[in-house]
Amino acid sequence: VMLDSLPEDETVALLTSVQGVKLGVLVKDKLQGRLQIDFAGDTSSLASVAKPLIIAILGESGAMLDEFNDWTAEAKGNSLALSGELTADGMRRIFSMMAIDSTAVGQDAQTAAPESPTASTTPPANGAAQPDPAKAAMIRASQRYFRAVGNFVADAQRLNRANSLRQSVMWLENYARRIEAMPTRGVDPDLAQYGHYVAQTFRWVVDQAYGVEQKQEAIAATEGPSETRVGWIPTTRTVNWGGYRMREYAPYGWVQYNKQEQQQSADQRQKLEDAMYKMIEDARQTLTKLVAEHETIRSKLSQRYGVQFR
Repeated sequence: VMLDSLPEDETVALLTSVQGVKLGVLVKDKLQGRLQIDFAGDTSSLASVAKPLIIAILGESGAMLDEFNDWTAEAKGNSLALSGELTADGMRRIFSMMAIDSTAVGQDAQTAAPESPTASTTPPANGAAQPDPAKAAMIRASQRYFRAVGNFVADAQRLNRANSLRQSVMWLENYARRIEAMPTRGVDPDLAQYGHYVAQTFRWVVDQAYGVEQKQEAIAATEGPSETRVGWIPTTRTVNWGGYRMREYAPYGWVQYNKQEQQQSADQRQKLEDAMYKMIEDARQTLTKLVAEHETIRSKLSQRYGVQFR
C-alpha cells in the first residue's frame, strides 16, 4: 500500500537492485547507530516512504529493534538510511550476529566483580580447610555460563512483549546459536544441560512464529468464490455470415457461490485462526516460563556450591 503512489516498474527495478546492507555503531556518551541499504540506482523517489519501507523490510526479516521506530530515515544518493540512538539491548542483539561476546554489553560493575570464593587474596587462617581448586574453577566457569545464558533469557522476555514474535525470530535464532557455541568445559553438567534446553526452546519459538505465518497463508487461501464461469451475451452489433445478418455475441463472466462451501470455508478459516492464536500464546507462555526456570536453576546452583549465582 505504501508504494501504490510510486511508478511500479521503476520501483520494482530499484528495490530488486540491492547492493548490500551496512550497520555502523558510534560509541560516545551514548550509542549511535546507522543502518544503510545500498541500491544500484537513485533512491530519491523513495524519500516519502523511506522509514516505513525500511521498518517493513526489517520486520519481515525478523530483525526489528524497538528503537528503529524512533530513528530518522533519509533517502540520499543510491542509499536508504536509518539512524538514531541505540540501546544496550539493541547492541546486544546486533552483537549476537557477530563473533563478539554479546553478553558483555550492559554489565554493571557488580556483575563484573570477582564472584568465586577464591577471589580474595587473604590467606586462610591456620588449620582452615584449603579450597578445592577444581571446585573453585567449576564455580567460576559455571557463573560465567549462567550469567551469559541469563542475559539471553532476559532479553528474550523483553522480545516476548513486542508487537510481533515474527519480528524477533532472527534475534532468537542468533541467541540459540550463540548459546550452543558457548564452551561448557568445566561448567556444572546440570547447568550445561539447562543451556542446551534454553537454546532448543528459542528454536521451538522460532518454529512457532514461522508456523503462524503458514497458518496466515492458509487462511488467505480459504477466501474467494467457489466457482467462476464464462458465458456469452448478445450485443447490438451484427455481422454478415454467408449472406445472413447475425447478432454478435460477447463473452461475460459470473461467479457462482455455494452456500455450503462458503460455510465450510468459514469454519476452516476459524479453525486456522484459533490454531494460529494458540501457537502465538504457547510461544509467549514458553518464553515467560523460561524466566521462572532460570530462577530455579539459580537457586539450585547457589545451594550446591554455597555461592550466589547472578
